[in-house]
Amino acid sequence: MSAIIKHNSLVIKLFLFVSFYTFVFTGCATVPIFNQETNLNLQDEEKIIFLSDTQSPIWLETLFLDENNNEMVRSRIFENIIETKPKAVIHLGDLVSFGFWNNDWEDIDLFVDSLRSCNTNFYPILGNHELLFFSCAGGENFMERFPFALKTGYSVTIGSLGIILLNSNFSYLSNAEIEQQNVWYKNELFAMENDSTITSIIVGTHHPPFTNSTIVNPSEEVLENFVPLFLSNNKCKIFMSGHCHAFEHFKYKGKDFIIIGGGGGLQQPLYVGEESKWEDVYDSDSIFRKFHFAELNIKNDSLVFNIKFLNDESYKINETYQVILND
Repeated sequence: MSAIIKHNSLVIKLFLFVSFYTFVFTGCATVPIFNQETNLNLQDEEKIIFLSDTQSPIWLETLFLDENNNEMVRSRIFENIIETKPKAVIHLGDLVSFGFWNNDWEDIDLFVDSLRSCNTNFYPILGNHELLFFSCAGGENFMERFPFALKTGYSVTIGSLGIILLNSNFSYLSNAEIEQQNVWYKNELFAMENDSTITSIIVGTHHPPFTNSTIVNPSEEVLENFVPLFLSNNKCKIFMSGHCHAFEHFKYKGKDFIIIGGGGGLQQPLYVGEESKWEDVYDSDSIFRKFHFAELNIKNDSLVFNIKFLNDESYKINETYQVILND
């Protein structure tokens, strides 16, 4: 009798484990597939949007950082972007809190579906949250949705603009994959440099090579593997990243580096004043930065970035910071 009870108990535990695993990793819905072209024409007045770090707060983070209506802010940002009807949206990673949990993708799936309904293309890269805890399941959830977004980097051409999107999650890449991405990156930059139809190049990663964040560190791997080629290429205009949940703007060896991690994640305090590691062109005094996203216009081969900041109380756009990059 005791053996039967133990057996039944084991069966019940196994059933509960399988049920929990199935719920967490697959959820209830079919995974949508958002395939996109990676070579687009760009008409006058059409915009390109960049954003990053739209994940919901997780409990552990709230022990150290204050919540600030983060999910509502993300919804407002998504609404603003959809109303703009841009040509494309580039997401620099941390789309969701837990990439392995299919249900956690619901808001992003609805957002991308809304973009597709107004003919807006969506191009994401992997952040660390997509790979958190169960990296294989998280990576699969990402790749099933965005099969064009290759693990070792991919590029997008929009009019005369080339955009190179790189995977900066080095701890999740094998040595062979790191080498493969570095070789591809070098070859892609060379091809764009010699393509007369491309006048400007943007390089994007999730992890920044520079940041004054008190929570996350600048990535030495990004600085070593990606920045030198960016600096040496004449068409490369700006290096964009997320990961730090703040807006930052740095100048390094004559080129621009901006952090746009204000898409809804918990705002991170920055080192400022004498404690800052890097001089911030935007603001050297504010410890916290407002939620934001970036809007790009291309005018006469100049890149005009308008960083759209949301008011801390109404969460409506009330401030714009402009970065103009000329040939």
